[in-house]
Amino acid sequence: MADSEIPSSSSSPSMAARESSWREWSKRENGENGYKFGDFSRGLLHQMKVGVRDFKHKVSDTALTFKENSENRTVEYVQKLAATDEAVQDMAQSLDGTNASTVAERFWKELCKAAHTDHAEQMDETMTEESSGLLQVEVLSAGTDDRPLLRSDKVRAEKPVVLVSVGERRSKALKEGKAAKFQAT
Repeated sequence: MADSEIPSSSSSPSMAARESSWREWSKRENGENGYKFGDFSRGLLHQMKVGVRDFKHKVSDTALTFKENSENRTVEYVQKLAATDEAVQDMAQSLDGTNASTVAERFWKELCKAAHTDHAEQMDETMTEESSGLLQVEVLSAGTDDRPLLRSDKVRAEKPVVLVSVGERRSKALKEGKAAKFQAT
């Protein structure tokens, strides 16, 4: 394998097209683009971490779906019971919004998943005839040395990402120098 080639056994065929050097593939933060000792191991470790994170998101989503379905079946059962028993009707009426916590939890999990996925230009939609314009949001900087971006626990954010939400559309993780486009309708 030449110095400038990245491994062809990447986890996704499009990865080789986007990441054109050992430095990018291994997620090495400094140095030249050619192969450095440890790049292969570092790159494989990164891919494994991404795979484990994706699996965690899928398991979490499946658990939420199971919880949501269980709550819905319980509510339906109590409502059917309330239709025949007047003493249960008050309880049945209070159950109408019980899955609000599951909906909020699912929304938060989707945000976390988006924050772990780099935004790609392929995600941006092209203009359609119904569009009245295009909004492009570019992240110029996420804090400075003088005024760093802080996490909620007041600790400096190490590798911050920005999620942009416009109406129903939401970007994936935007890092410094990256942009997302949104159609205005």
